[in-house]
Amino acid sequence: MTQSGRGSSGPSRKRLPIRQRRQLLLLLLAVVLIVVAAVIGILVAMDRRQSETQEPISTTLSEQEGQLSTPSSTEGISEPESTSSEPTSSEPTSSKPSGGQVGNYPTQDWNLILINKQNLLPEDYTVDLVTVSGGQRVDARIVEPLTDMLNAARQAGYSGVYVMSGYRTPALSQALIDKEVQIRVNQGMDEQAAYEEVIQAIAPPYTSEHNAGIAVDIYAPSYSVYGFSPALENQADYSWFKEHCAEYGFILRYPKDKVAVTQYQFEPWHFRYVGQEAAQAIMSQGICLEEYLGQA
Repeated sequence: MTQSGRGSSGPSRKRLPIRQRRQLLLLLLAVVLIVVAAVIGILVAMDRRQSETQEPISTTLSEQEGQLSTPSSTEGISEPESTSSEPTSSEPTSSKPSGGQVGNYPTQDWNLILINKQNLLPEDYTVDLVTVSGGQRVDARIVEPLTDMLNAARQAGYSGVYVMSGYRTPALSQALIDKEVQIRVNQGMDEQAAYEEVIQAIAPPYTSEHNAGIAVDIYAPSYSVYGFSPALENQADYSWFKEHCAEYGFILRYPKDKVAVTQYQFEPWHFRYVGQEAAQAIMSQGICLEEYLGQA
């Protein structure tokens, strides 16, 4: 009897050639990579959308003078509050810088008061303050044009704009300087050199327009990306404020090409109220307040 069928294992499987197997593996790998890339793209888009809808986080300035706060839940205005620029006993004491003249103003118009390192704000200067969008306080006399400017910016498509720094006491100005000077001293810088560097960005007490409540630092969406940087100048939201601020009586107070005159660095976020007539003249001529008042 023959044994011819004993070693048979059924029909044999036909294996793909090595070249085809490699092509199939590459195809499967490509599909996996496409799926992973799509998932990553979706996650990034969701994270970006969430970050755009979140309110900016409240923080304290370190490199610039001021204090940021998140917008208040309402856009309304509180009743005026009479206050003095004199710090209360609970605030840090401030020292008046030497070299400037108190009240040496070329005009009696409150909106054109010149406040800089040569023209100091009197210690007894008082101002009626009103709380505006963002929770900051400003001189009651600039509330209406300021609110109109912010609303116009929002209508132009720049939602989320608000005042991130308005009125501040001379004591706060001094505290900010002290903090920044100490940081530099801790890093090995000479104290006097540190002070000279800091006051190029932070106005000493009584030399800051914020002490009078007539200047504001504006928050716009691109600030969340660039922070306090000259790069804000080229962003659409801050460009809008530069282009339209004069319509509401405000000026870009510290222009890039006027550092030698103002003695402060370029600040595309800092706007000062001077009234429509003066603002139109200053912005259209490309000059600063010192030049307009003949004090350059």
